[in-house]
Amino acid sequence: YYKTIKELCQYLDIIYKKNYTVSNNYTVSKNTEKIFFVKRNSKKDVKEEKCMKFLQKLGKALMLPVAVLPICGILMGIGYRLCPATMQGGEISGMANLIGLFLVKAGGALIDNMAILFAIGVGVGMSEKNDGTGAIAALASWLMLTTLLSTGFVTTIMPSIAEDATKTLAFDKIANPFIGIIAGIIGSMCYNKFKDTKLPDWLSFFSGKRCVAIVAGV
Repeated sequence: YYKTIKELCQYLDIIYKKNYTVSNNYTVSKNTEKIFFVKRNSKKDVKEEKCMKFLQKLGKALMLPVAVLPICGILMGIGYRLCPATMQGGEISGMANLIGLFLVKAGGALIDNMAILFAIGVGVGMSEKNDGTGAIAALASWLMLTTLLSTGFVTTIMPSIAEDATKTLAFDKIANPFIGIIAGIIGSMCYNKFKDTKLPDWLSFFSGKRCVAIVAGV
């Protein structure tokens, strides 16, 4: 037991002040009858908390495009069952085969463009109030990234790697879901930061949300 707050503070090796006591990890405040010990978050804890919130928000945003995958699987599964020739090769004839081919192509359209779905889904999911402006900015960012990092453009500015297929392999597959996620993060962050931007009167048309896609492209 400690007779005074000061003795307790000395035991805890923290600085004593008249009305309250502060240390690196604890805040001790004196009320009329009670003494409160409140743990203070360090800078490291704050960074970890922000990082966890960001990852949690990203995880929730990824659920939006992932929710499209089941319908893709259902359409393609039924399509391959009705029209095995779509996968195995051979002649496609008859109403059942045509319906199966239609379903396979419908599901494949979503699978083949999954990167765009991830860009738009993350752009919407991580934007404040799930605003669609973040999706437009994400799509603009994705189109620019995939164009500037495409094999044709890269070999144009770096002709030395054009003859080596191993050096251009990564650029051949640049339109992938990971790049879509990166574009979505860029679009949503640009929206969250620049959605309230005010420009001079002669550029007022591009103020606010209208400048978000421009910033994302830049």
